[in-house]
Amino acid sequence: MNHSITVYILAGGESRRFGENKALYLFKDKPMISHVIEQISGVSQNVVIIGKNEKLYETFGYPVIEDLLPYQTPLAGIYTGLMNSSTEWNFFIACDMPFFSSENLLTLIEAIPKDKTDLEIIAPKTEQGIEPMAALYHKSLGPSIVENQKEIYSLKGFIRSRNHLLIDFKSSLPFRNINTKDQLDKLDP
Repeated sequence: MNHSITVYILAGGESRRFGENKALYLFKDKPMISHVIEQISGVSQNVVIIGKNEKLYETFGYPVIEDLLPYQTPLAGIYTGLMNSSTEWNFFIACDMPFFSSENLLTLIEAIPKDKTDLEIIAPKTEQGIEPMAALYHKSLGPSIVENQKEIYSLKGFIRSRNHLLIDFKSSLPFRNINTKDQLDKLDP
């Protein structure tokens, strides 16, 4: 089933704590980003990778765009996607969330209002709080990211400052991102 959303995979970080490009790091015999692609590509055919180097990701068969802003934060990646998008709603997910599933994405998509609304963000919420790295963002938010860049330092802060809807999820596992190799070694869901 295809939905009229664009999915952006954020792969532009420097992976400093991980020590190498975690998007391409092998997890269960395939690059970590492949786990994300497999889950979301069945929900939307509009998939774009936001990364620094197109050559690194060309084997995955999806367009790659570089960040439009000079700093590397999730908000910069979201801004880049929104400014390039042709769909009203856009799903952004970190490349290092191998346990996220298509069912999780469908749950978020089902919350998109059928009628025109001023809702700007639909984000998961778990016992850990807001999960901003796997959420739906409305295209109209693009300019506000640049306007508020000096006042809002975190993605969670940005979400709280906008008209948002939080969807409760029982487990935080789908939203767990991998920041270090030690975290990866300890994971065995």
